[in-house]
Amino acid sequence: MLIGPSITLEKLEEHLKERLYKIRMEIPKLKKEFVQLQEDFKEIPRVINETVHDKVEERVNPEFINIPEKFKSTEEKIKELQEQEALIQEKLGELEDIEERSLGKNNIDKSKYKITLTLNDCLMLGIELNKPPTNSSVGAEAD
Repeated sequence: MLIGPSITLEKLEEHLKERLYKIRMEIPKLKKEFVQLQEDFKEIPRVINETVHDKVEERVNPEFINIPEKFKSTEEKIKELQEQEALIQEKLGELEDIEERSLGKNNIDKSKYKITLTLNDCLMLGIELNKPPTNSSVGAEAD
């Protein structure tokens, strides 16, 4: 298991809310793009005629081949974002009431309690390690 950054629960929660917002803004754009691709695909001719040396040749339209690949790519992006959205919602649910659930036992303060993420967690939650930490983004903190 490869270890990633240690961040406070509060910063993680803020990052997850920001990431969830971005995902919810991106999914409709991708769905609109997908619908547009479907409409374009219906109107693209399957073959095109080219005149080469006074001869008319028929060949397959390259766009007719490329659009199904774009379909697949866009559909995979949508599914990936939907899976991330579900995961982030689950993690946010855990984080939102962690302070109340810990009262009397561990008394966790989200602004002070740090968690160390694995690199896999960082990938799944959309945390980029190569960016320098800022106030609004999640980054590694020194203890």
